[in-house]
Amino acid sequence: MDTSGAKIWLPGISDPATLEAASLLCGTTAVRERGQHYHTRHPVLTPDMIRQLPAGYALVVRGGHSPVIARLPMCWKDPLYRAARQAGEGTADVTPLRHITGPPPPVPPGDTGPVMPRDPGPRPVSPASSTRYPWDE
Repeated sequence: MDTSGAKIWLPGISDPATLEAASLLCGTTAVRERGQHYHTRHPVLTPDMIRQLPAGYALVVRGGHSPVIARLPMCWKDPLYRAARQAGEGTADVTPLRHITGPPPPVPPGDTGPVMPRDPGPRPVSPASSTRYPWDE
């Protein structure tokens, strides 16, 4: 988790160490309380706040940016998906695999397996652009 650029925590985490780590990553803020002439430091999000995130929301910490509580979109609530599902086009056709037992079937004589396409060579450079890339060579 230490090297990832974005960290996302969903509600319901019950591990105290994970909650504390998330709270520490969110940092602290200076708050001036009523009747005081100085600021005190408080955590931006306490472990309890992170644990009790509402359903459908997540805590996102990305790089050096401030933490964000993000709403997670659900694809099945999208009107286009619902219309496609009602038309019978919203899901892929699933073909079950047959149960495989024993060794694979023998390869017929002369069959070399899948044929890979030949490399067509360098692509021509467009006359509108004289830019060449290393993969064009």
